[in-house]
Amino acid sequence: MTITSFYAALIISISSTNQTTHISVAEFIERYGQEGIELLRNAEQEYIPSYSINIEGDSLRIEGDLTHSMYEEIARYLSEQAVKRIIISSPGGDIDAGINIGFLIHQYKIDIEIVDTCNSSCANYLFTAAANKTIHDGATVIWHGNSQQKDFREFDLCGRTVSSFDGFPMDDDEVAELNTPALIQEWEARRKREQDFYQLIGVSDYIARVGQEPEYYGNFTISVKDMLQFGVTNVHAAKNYGEVEYCDNVNKANSGVPLSCITVTPEHFKYEQHRKQFGEVCADDGTLMINKGLNDLSSGGR
Repeated sequence: MTITSFYAALIISISSTNQTTHISVAEFIERYGQEGIELLRNAEQEYIPSYSINIEGDSLRIEGDLTHSMYEEIARYLSEQAVKRIIISSPGGDIDAGINIGFLIHQYKIDIEIVDTCNSSCANYLFTAAANKTIHDGATVIWHGNSQQKDFREFDLCGRTVSSFDGFPMDDDEVAELNTPALIQEWEARRKREQDFYQLIGVSDYIARVGQEPEYYGNFTISVKDMLQFGVTNVHAAKNYGEVEYCDNVNKANSGVPLSCITVTPEHFKYEQHRKQFGEVCADDGTLMINKGLNDLSSGGR
């Protein structure tokens, strides 16, 4: 059994009889229980972020995890020479580093090319901030939440310590640490900076959560047309990017991060509008509900 963890995303591979299958966190916990939870925690603690940056003419080719040291290195390159384009493959990484790099990309009006995957913080902050965005055929931009996501809000507002998305429980030490004044203040500042970032680039942060709420799909992507609804412009990709056929082909070629293509509908935006307008209340089990009856919400998942 092999488990690889990168920040908020977990890739779980189970190998037997020369065959490897990938399952979700929820499926893994259901199958292995507390033992599986401990394996996931250990994998996340033992994971060491790594990356590489190479100069190719007026471009930076980047591979690997987003870290503070990567941000500092990119900032140095941009201050020393003209960089027009970032060519990247990244599983994501540190939220603060991602936001910082996103600010740089926006400031210097840099283009981005996705050659394999741009996941999590890469999708949230680097992809959305770029002047022109190219997704190579077979490549993916994958969202699965941000600092405003629902299970984080459920912890803050309702005290829920088990994710309502995948059933992964927080341990006692993590709960105690996140409840300290210093960590509460740190997360408040992080969310404020994330909001400032999205406002600056003219993008709705709901793009990172639309595949989580009102219905949870795990790792997801959307079509170029649907990206426009969130303010993400100048995207160049295959005609069928974000359609079920595209995601099926990606999953067949590389099932490391099972990917869902979802269709964004008016009901999604109605949900988010009502959430902000009426606020949220805690159910008995600590999950959040909009403080107003909403019926027949259809997420349009495919």
